[in-house]
Amino acid sequence: MAGSNNSPQDTGLDIPFEKLIEALLDQSTPLQPKFLYRFSDLSGTELTQLKEVWPHIENHRRKGLLEDLEILVETNYLVSFDTVFQIGLSDTDATIRQISIRALWESDDPSLISEFLYILENDDSHSVQAQAAASLGHFVYLGELGRIHDEKLNLIVKKLIETLEKGISPVIGQNALESLGYSSHPKVPNLIENAYDSIGEDWLTSSLVAMGRSANEQWYPFIIDNLDHGDTQVRLAATQAAGNLAIPDALPILFELLNDEDDEIQMTAVWALSEIGGDEARETLENLLEDTENEEALELIEDALNNLIFNEDLQDFNIMDFSEDDLEDMNNIIQDEE
Repeated sequence: MAGSNNSPQDTGLDIPFEKLIEALLDQSTPLQPKFLYRFSDLSGTELTQLKEVWPHIENHRRKGLLEDLEILVETNYLVSFDTVFQIGLSDTDATIRQISIRALWESDDPSLISEFLYILENDDSHSVQAQAAASLGHFVYLGELGRIHDEKLNLIVKKLIETLEKGISPVIGQNALESLGYSSHPKVPNLIENAYDSIGEDWLTSSLVAMGRSANEQWYPFIIDNLDHGDTQVRLAATQAAGNLAIPDALPILFELLNDEDDEIQMTAVWALSEIGGDEARETLENLLEDTENEEALELIEDALNNLIFNEDLQDFNIMDFSEDDLEDMNNIIQDEE
């Protein structure tokens, strides 16, 4: 759907909002796909109207609507349903709250921090709390990039550490640990190592996810050791981590994983190769591109090759390679052109 040339009539953007509400409340008739676009960027009176009727819509219809909007927003960058998903955060149905949090995972809206923290501490569903713990990782990442205030970042990290140490439930703790992987807090490496040493593949998997988010070379040996683990999820997490950290020593095993019995691991290994780069990785991906017939796999391999080329170009154009005189000359040229 992304990049389509649909007219407003095709996408339902011209539908009167009252008609949209009527269709939503008509439980006997499935909601037409074109109506979904009309929920984009709701605000003001229209958003207030939707909030008022929301409790009167049957659970399965609210759930179906949010799932459809979540799918649509992943395939069309021109729409945004964040305000609808935010209504779902306070829904009486736990599954709907969980979907709403998950659908907001890419939002940079700092007002969500307090909502997610409240849910993490107070929701009566462990699944919803776990989803909040996972989604807070995005804000830890933004905080490490300096895109949210240190005060908010420190609060998130503090609450995630407390949640992990409380041991409310394994899945909440594991998601909290994965989110903490982005953090530079001095406690985090010890928390990751404790999880790595815990009994059970679930904790091992989460520790590897956290390692892959850490930008820390100390985890290289741990990740490499698990690339050939017998458990599929552990192996997948290690493969993703090897790519995220661009570990050169992982290349030999990643080449083997291109023939893994699990398709997802194969494709994750493809992307990991593109992150690490090098002549051997490039040649391997080019050969895969020639030999692969599956369209979905072909698209991913093409994207991986483009990513590898982009990363190599980025390395070649290292601003640190320029002397101060070079930079001054470049600046003078730009000013003269202006």
